[in-house]
Amino acid sequence: MVKLLLSPMAQDDLRDLRAYIEQETGGVKIAAEQVSGITKKLRLLKEQPQMGPPLTAVIGIVTDYRYLVCGSYYAFYKHVGDTIYVIRILHCARDFMRVLFGILEA
Repeated sequence: MVKLLLSPMAQDDLRDLRAYIEQETGGVKIAAEQVSGITKKLRLLKEQPQMGPPLTAVIGIVTDYRYLVCGSYYAFYKHVGDTIYVIRILHCARDFMRVLFGILEA
């Protein structure tokens, strides 16, 4: 079976997301449900590592990243051998080109 590993930055992203939702909504349960939904979707990658489309198809830059839509968030990952590496989990409104590659979108 394929292993699923979250980078330290992806782990921070989930912690930050949880804290933000708790602060904005005042709801610990709502935040926990949001994070749980994301992690549940990420676990599906263990069964179907290629389920997220290649990021190259969207951005026109050659990269081995794939992405998975998790509600209002994108999970960016790489599939290497028997391991899925989740690199970042970012809100869809974030400038992921800058965050991932240091490229400002035009």
